[in-house]
Amino acid sequence: MPTNDIAVLNKTYGSPGRIVFREGPAGQPLVSLADSRGTCDIALYGAHVLAYGPAGQSPVLWLSQSTGTIMAGQAIRGGIPVCWPWFGAHPSDPKQPGHGFARLRRWRLLSTSYDSRQTSVRLQLTHDATTQTIWPHAFKLEMSITLGDALAVELTT
Repeated sequence: MPTNDIAVLNKTYGSPGRIVFREGPAGQPLVSLADSRGTCDIALYGAHVLAYGPAGQSPVLWLSQSTGTIMAGQAIRGGIPVCWPWFGAHPSDPKQPGHGFARLRRWRLLSTSYDSRQTSVRLQLTHDATTQTIWPHAFKLEMSITLGDALAVELTT
C-alpha cells in the first residue's frame, strides 16, 4: 500500500531542494522537482503533471483557476492529465469516467533520481479488483517525468 506519509516519502525518495514531497490534491502526495533548468509539480493522484516552469520564465503549465479543492474520485483540471484507457466518453458506458480511470487513481512511486543533466520521477499503475470492474484486462502503466533542458513526459503501457 502506498504511503501518504510525507516525511517518509521525503526521507526515502527526496533530496532537499531538488525532489520534495508535500500534500497535494485529494490529500495525496505531490512531488516537486527543481533544478537550475526549472521546476515541475506532479501529483501522485493521477500521475498528473500540475505545473512546469522553465528557469527564469513564466510557468508554461498550471492548474485551471476553476480547479478548486480536488477530492478523491474527481479529475484535476489543467496541467498534463493521463487519459487512459480511453479518451473522451467511454465507448459504451456513459456512467464510466470521462477520459478513463487512470487520472482518478493513486499511482505508486517507483523511483526518483537526479544527476547533473536531469531530475526525474517514475510512477506506476497496475490493475486491481477495482479497475477490473471497469476495464476487465490486466495492465501495467509506467509514467516517467523528467525535468532537464525541457520537460519530458513518457507513458508506457
